[in-house]
Order: sequence, then C-alpha cells, then structure tokens
Amino acid sequence: MATPAVLRLPTISITATPPLPPLQPRPARRRTTPQQGRALEVLGHAIEYLVDSRLVEGGPNVAENRAIRMLMGCSRTVFEEAAEIVPVHQRLQDWVQGRLRKRHA
Repeated sequence: MATPAVLRLPTISITATPPLPPLQPRPARRRTTPQQGRALEVLGHAIEYLVDSRLVEGGPNVAENRAIRMLMGCSRTVFEEAAEIVPVHQRLQDWVQGRLRKRHA
C-alpha cells in the first residue's frame, strides 16, 4: 500500500523587528491617485518578491525582514495619504451634528 506524499513548506518567521503601531479605526476605503495606485502596486510586488525568495532560499534573514517591514511601512504611508472615501450618510450626519452644535452654542 502506497503512503500519501506530504509536501512540507518552510515556515516564514519575521523576527527581530519592531512591532508595527496599532491600527487606528478608520474607514477602510480610500481613493488613490494614479500615482499612488502605481506606487502601491510596485511596493506590493517588491514585498511579494522578498517573501517568495525566502520560500526558495529558506531560513529567515534579518536584512530581508527589515526590508519587508520598511516596504510595508512605505505602503502604509502611501495608503494613508490617499483621500478617504466618507459615505454619504456619514457626511450628512456630520453636517447635521455641526449645525446642531452651532445652534446650541
């Protein structure tokens, strides 16, 4: 009787890097410019390349860990600079609350 083949992939561990700051609650949707969209795409490909190269080479590398964290930070910065898309109901609610504050001030 044949035994099933088991595919074992090396685990990826990113260690010895400072933790990312906690995410603040924000609307998840943003409107990027074409330049911001392209930057996010390029950064995403660079991160993916480094992570994939770790799978092939195996073993964690401190320099690669740091590079991945730096690229992720750059990606987060580009994303946060994009204009937030605020839903219509939220804009209307903010407007009404602002008018009520002015009236009661």
